[in-house]
Amino acid sequence: MSSAKFKKEFKDFDCARDFKLAHQVLCIQEFNFENESIVGYVDMLFHPLVPDLRKVKINCKQCSIHRVVVNGIWEADVSYNDPILEICQNDNKLRTFDYFQACHSAAVLAVDADSGNGELSVKLPDDFLPSILEMKPFHVMIEFSLERPQGGIKFVVPDTDGTLLDRGAHLFTCGRENSSRYPSCLPDCWLNDPGKYIFRIIV
Repeated sequence: MSSAKFKKEFKDFDCARDFKLAHQVLCIQEFNFENESIVGYVDMLFHPLVPDLRKVKINCKQCSIHRVVVNGIWEADVSYNDPILEICQNDNKLRTFDYFQACHSAAVLAVDADSGNGELSVKLPDDFLPSILEMKPFHVMIEFSLERPQGGIKFVVPDTDGTLLDRGAHLFTCGRENSSRYPSCLPDCWLNDPGKYIFRIIV
């Protein structure tokens, strides 16, 4: 499969954003150092920019999604697609760095938040669409969990005797470009949405 054909497969992603992200809350409700897991939710406030908005796309790389609710009332259907995981999976003929780089660039653009894209697609419920026609802002709340993350957040549990406190168990975030999608479900956007962020940690 040529790089041009690979790019063509991702031509169906949106070229412009149909919504504005105004505010977001990330709440971590539970830590488990034994399983290296966290449980929490994100609550995002969106402003529709078009009256025919039917879905919003959000970046999400490692999380398990348990529930998505719109405006605290309607449960929404979600779908997940990460084209980065499929790079060169079906091709056995061309194995060059230039080919891989072209395929990788196309896959990254297909989930670029500043272009209105993301791995997680939230379908707005039909009963909620009249509010979109009136261009009213709306909330999307996503309950998620994360176990043994491979990036974005690191659990440190020294292999010594004693309680977790005695052993100095702790965790930390490790930032890099496009890293918000690793420990949570947040759009990795800095060009279009320099809005307010609130982080809550329940201990």
